[in-house]
Amino acid sequence: MNKPLQYWDRYKNKVLSDKIYADWFIKWCYENRIGKLFLDYFFSKKSFNILYGLYKTSKYSLKQIQTDIEQYSVDMDLFKKEKFNNYSDFFLREFKDGIRVFPVEENLGAFAEGRVLAFNRVDAQHKYPVKGEFLTPELLLGNTKIANYFIGGPIIIIRLCPIDYHHFHYPLDGKIINRYKLTGNYHSVNVLALKNRDDIFVKNEREVTIFENKKYGKMAYIEVGAMCVGKIIQKNPSSTTCSKGELKGHFEFGASTVILIGEKDKWTPSEDILVNSQKNIESYIKLGDEIAKLKD
Repeated sequence: MNKPLQYWDRYKNKVLSDKIYADWFIKWCYENRIGKLFLDYFFSKKSFNILYGLYKTSKYSLKQIQTDIEQYSVDMDLFKKEKFNNYSDFFLREFKDGIRVFPVEENLGAFAEGRVLAFNRVDAQHKYPVKGEFLTPELLLGNTKIANYFIGGPIIIIRLCPIDYHHFHYPLDGKIINRYKLTGNYHSVNVLALKNRDDIFVKNEREVTIFENKKYGKMAYIEVGAMCVGKIIQKNPSSTTCSKGELKGHFEFGASTVILIGEKDKWTPSEDILVNSQKNIESYIKLGDEIAKLKD
């Protein structure tokens, strides 16, 4: 029997067991010999994700909404809409104004809501849930010249479950320097999947934005596509500046991941997140809450 996955809830101040969305399917795809064949030749390909997205935008997906609200204890009082046209509409629900607030001071706010791992620098010996060798700036960014800015710097990985809020925001004010896309597959970013294929973050489709803040320096902001993610949507793809808390974009249906990499010795992730990450435990954080600060 597999040991239940756990995470640290910084608001309840305790370790909780995680409810894995469609865990039977993920286990079959990544641990079963036949499932792996379907995964490699169908489920991880763009065609499947497009088809699945069509189902999630149809009326036939409506019945799943209430089931998921109850099974995963979704507090609908936090969100603007109460009625939805399909599951995709529910998936893209937005918080009510004022529900999530970014720090007024210079500390860095969580740019997405979900489960987070963070390190002051990538360690090649790191093994959970992704080996350190697959978290290097060179592989994540797919560009050696750009990656040179971030070698030895801090990294924050926020993993979104399918039931989470799926919009992502800018953590700081800044000037946008570069944007580009990296084509790839659509593997699940579920921990069960990452444990079986730890190169997922560097093999999946990704979108990269490089921006610069006066105090925090250059940052690489990476959205990772995943299984059942129809698209990564950028709200203002031609903008040249960004503001703290500003909506950057959203994922269409599916679990996804957002990664932030910084320059060496500029800033450090929050101590509680660092401690838990060293223990191989993700921390649950809310959008806008402090997750990093400038180095002393």
